[in-house]
Amino acid sequence: MCWIIAIVSAIDTYWICKTRTIIAESEENPIGRYIMSIDNGDIALFILIKFIGTFLSVYIIYLLYRFRTTFAIIVSTVIATLQLILLGYLYW
Repeated sequence: MCWIIAIVSAIDTYWICKTRTIIAESEENPIGRYIMSIDNGDIALFILIKFIGTFLSVYIIYLLYRFRTTFAIIVSTVIATLQLILLGYLYW
């Protein structure tokens, strides 16, 4: 499941880079818009925070898996499902 989370995050980051000229106006996530406004409309800080968040998510799932396997599988399945829904939304 962590592969799905990482791949969808990478695809999302790719599209952020491809649409960098309009992403500040078209971003629907208010937190994302705020992060870009802090960086004067640039996407660099946004991508950095996104990368750190993805890394931390996968790492926490890994730690959960070592100590509470069933719970980690549930958590990773929910996150992966939400990531796939996001991917569907982006391509819809």
